[in-house]
Amino acid sequence: MHSDEYCVSYNFLEAEDSFREDGLEPITLAVHGTAEMLSLIEKKPANWDGPISFGLFVDFHSKEALEYISDVHRCDEEFRKKVTVHFAFRLSAFQDICPSITIASKNRECMEFLKNRDKYRAGIKGPFQLYPSNLMRNIARHGAKSDIHFIADGDMVMNTSDEISAWEIPYSSSLWEVQVILHRNDLYNADYFPARIKVMQSLVYSLCRANYTFNLLSHVFNVHEGIKLDDTNYSKSVIAHSKKYGRKIAYDRYVKEMDEHYPSTLTRCGKFVM
Repeated sequence: MHSDEYCVSYNFLEAEDSFREDGLEPITLAVHGTAEMLSLIEKKPANWDGPISFGLFVDFHSKEALEYISDVHRCDEEFRKKVTVHFAFRLSAFQDICPSITIASKNRECMEFLKNRDKYRAGIKGPFQLYPSNLMRNIARHGAKSDIHFIADGDMVMNTSDEISAWEIPYSSSLWEVQVILHRNDLYNADYFPARIKVMQSLVYSLCRANYTFNLLSHVFNVHEGIKLDDTNYSKSVIAHSKKYGRKIAYDRYVKEMDEHYPSTLTRCGKFVM
């Protein structure tokens, strides 16, 4: 159980490959999402040559996603080779212990499942809850099979390139939202941040306050599939709810933690703006 609010199951499905044949520590792609992201997550093994740790958030409406992702893991060889799946869900009112979860398989033949996977996936409903994105990022990292983590969203497409150089760049501001590559022992996201409110910016700011330096890699980048021109009504409602009920509480707690843990770096990083 996490914070008396979430139940978390690590290693629900485990990758078969360790990716250590060359004796080097692999970089785990740490991604997260809901049932609505499954089609994108299924494409990740073709886009990442290494281990993938996926944190899946489910609720009453989307719990069928666990059976579906189990069939993907069982029937898709490349997915099974690379992807480890963890899941989390929010406790209901008056519930104080996490239940035992049993996923009943329909025992579909793999050939039939893979042929009709789009149809089966389309039958899964998306969750209708505030999505704890920072918690799910942390779950993907805690459950990673290697010590080096590339934190990314499920809808990001990674490039492939063997040409890499790096140079140090200055911290920008608390508006800076970048994808970072971190060690398991490095800082994690503040999981109490409300949905859609400075969730990644807060991690980057924490790194600055902890006196980390930032290095930009050449020829390593990721892009979204397409450009979002406007938020959905649901997304706008989530942001409005987070601003009304969660922003000030999270801001006050976060700023207090930063000032207590790293009192000497405020001038270096500036004030955190939320």
